[in-house]
Amino acid sequence: MSVISLNAYRSYFDDERGLSDLGSYYASWFVGVSRFPDNQWVVEDKTGQQIIRFDVAVAPNELLTDNEDLCYAVKLSAYLARAITHDRKTGGLLSGASQYNYVNNIINHVRWLRLQGVNHLSSVNDGVFAFFRDSIANPLYVRLNLEDRLREKLDELQGIPACLEQYKVFRSRVGHVEFNNNKLSEALGVSDRLLGSAGSPMVVMLTNFRQHNGFYIKNSIKDRYAGGSVKETAETSSQDSIRKELTSISKLYRQCQIFKDLFPVSQRIPEDYFQKNNINPQKISKNMGRAGERTRDIPQPIFFELMDRAIRWVVDYAEPLLELGSQALAQYEEYVSQVGRGGKEVHKVHYASKKMRFWLSKQLEWLDGHPGSPYPISGFTKDTSAKNFESVLPAEQIQNGHALRAQGLTYQEIGERLGVSKATAHNLITKGVAVSGASLNKCLYHLLPTACLLVIYCFTARRQFEVESLQAGCCVDTPNGPVIRMYSAKVYQEHEYFPVTKLVAKAVRVLEALTEPVRNGESQSLLTFPALGGGEINYWSSGKVNEFAEYVGVPDNEGTPWQFSEHQFRRFFAMMFFYKFESGDLATLSWHLRHTDFEMTAKYITDKDFRRAFEEIKAERIVSFAQSAANARTEALCGNMQKELGDFFSSFDAVSESRAEKMIGKVEEIGYILNFVPDGACFGQTPTLLERSKCLMDDAVQTSSACRGSCVGCPNLLGFETGISAEDVGLVLDPASSPMLKAFADRQGAHNV
Repeated sequence: MSVISLNAYRSYFDDERGLSDLGSYYASWFVGVSRFPDNQWVVEDKTGQQIIRFDVAVAPNELLTDNEDLCYAVKLSAYLARAITHDRKTGGLLSGASQYNYVNNIINHVRWLRLQGVNHLSSVNDGVFAFFRDSIANPLYVRLNLEDRLREKLDELQGIPACLEQYKVFRSRVGHVEFNNNKLSEALGVSDRLLGSAGSPMVVMLTNFRQHNGFYIKNSIKDRYAGGSVKETAETSSQDSIRKELTSISKLYRQCQIFKDLFPVSQRIPEDYFQKNNINPQKISKNMGRAGERTRDIPQPIFFELMDRAIRWVVDYAEPLLELGSQALAQYEEYVSQVGRGGKEVHKVHYASKKMRFWLSKQLEWLDGHPGSPYPISGFTKDTSAKNFESVLPAEQIQNGHALRAQGLTYQEIGERLGVSKATAHNLITKGVAVSGASLNKCLYHLLPTACLLVIYCFTARRQFEVESLQAGCCVDTPNGPVIRMYSAKVYQEHEYFPVTKLVAKAVRVLEALTEPVRNGESQSLLTFPALGGGEINYWSSGKVNEFAEYVGVPDNEGTPWQFSEHQFRRFFAMMFFYKFESGDLATLSWHLRHTDFEMTAKYITDKDFRRAFEEIKAERIVSFAQSAANARTEALCGNMQKELGDFFSSFDAVSESRAEKMIGKVEEIGYILNFVPDGACFGQTPTLLERSKCLMDDAVQTSSACRGSCVGCPNLLGFETGISAEDVGLVLDPASSPMLKAFADRQGAHNV
């Protein structure tokens, strides 16, 4: 008896209605039950999760999911963009965040096409693409004609009260009637995020509309936009935004050619119009986009001063602060218990806090006079500084209050004389005096973590996310020195171990000590801290570096804060190589830089952003050498290159505002190559100077075999009178200026004996 094969009839037994061509595949980046057919994807990578929605508006009152083929095409493009390659050189997307941004760019392109009357991707033609190409410099809201369409919609709602009523949302929890922005964005076929873009004309129009019709508005929004007028002309899009958008869209057009058969017939773009018109996203963005304003680079002396203070906090001040934190908690509990059982909790806290201010003012007195030290501590959980009270208590009243108190008047009598209450008179006397310093809570959980992060940023040159995602236990000691486990977001796309200095390891240990009370099995973050007053503090880096800089007395940018970016931290990392031998006035930093082997950074230099910072600093350093050679500070320099660099500096117009920029450009044009040898700075590897090098052998400069005195007389040497290879720490700094350095010098002295 023959057996009937059921393979041809499997569809009668298996329910495949929920599967698309890719639906049966479970991508590694999907989270939980997320699958390709879903209208909402939860995707992840090693950095976290992202939610990607496809049930979004693409035309007035129409969702992307309403057009099944179009929605499938967008999903397929997002899937392919991440799945076809994991090689960044070929343009593959490697992270959930990148995939999220990719989908947004594609959906915005669909919105623009729908506005032009193009309902299917297969209807794109030369004329449509030319119009798109010519309009790309305009912001998205301009290309979508959103300003005019919003104005028409608001006028329509204003004229029909019944329709306006449908946009009211009552929030019972807060008792406010709010305007339904989500409903409005769907009616316009755009995202609610685009409607709320900060500084856009839509925000001004919506704020005025909501205010006119009695809807709730946050005070911050009302203060900024209410009563404002709409700008007549929109600013051109930035080069970065144009490049990123075009890069995403060009991938969609290319996919439709390479994977043509996978796309629904109605969504197959006929040609790769980017390739046909020789459109390069990088080039067109530079030609049509607005160049971003260059952030002023932080000068080397200021950055070194900031890092000197940060290192002091990590090395010299961290342990005393941690010890003081434990003692202060015990002292606070003792003061609270002194109130007795009958007192109200608020009164206990007030009494204990007041007592703590006096107790803390007597702590860490030995740090008085140390650069940027946390002494004095002004309070337990709250700062008691002059700024807090001068805003509400006039300086003249404070002065008069103290004068009357000195005459023996009571607070009641002072209040009557000044026309204020007894309580206010008391505040004038007890709180009106300017108090320096910060609270212990701020020192422990704001300033100290900032110092630790500054050290980690600058001595690893890693990105913000990579640093701020560090976990407890990430730093490990090895026979060759400490290494740190960090996520490499761009180069390796996985966690890697990087060699670091002992200073970085110390900073990590400080963060581990600070976070130990709140870490648990679910979270080992190094940026969640316990608050002295109870609860937890999630560290937010915005503004913290400038706050630290102001506290430790580092100069600002002519009255405005410095812009501390990843690029600035990479510049500092490069400064360690090119400037490390002339920072003896900054004791702690100088010592650590002298003991940092630049060769250990080989893994970092694969980053093109770091290479750019490295080249910038090298050029700036050569220019500074040239300036020193040309002015009165020549006693520290010697050798043939002193005269050549001096002549180079003098050849530029002394009154030109762009003198430094021109010199840096010329340095790059000449191709100067700078290395350090024991006798000073070597320019021997510069192609135009190579042949005259004293140590030239087999067409190569023998810098690796250089020793003290071997380079004297070489035409390519910019000699340093003191040399740069002294091992004795006392030759370049005063150990007494730092407790850590003094201890080191003492140990060295004992060892030498």
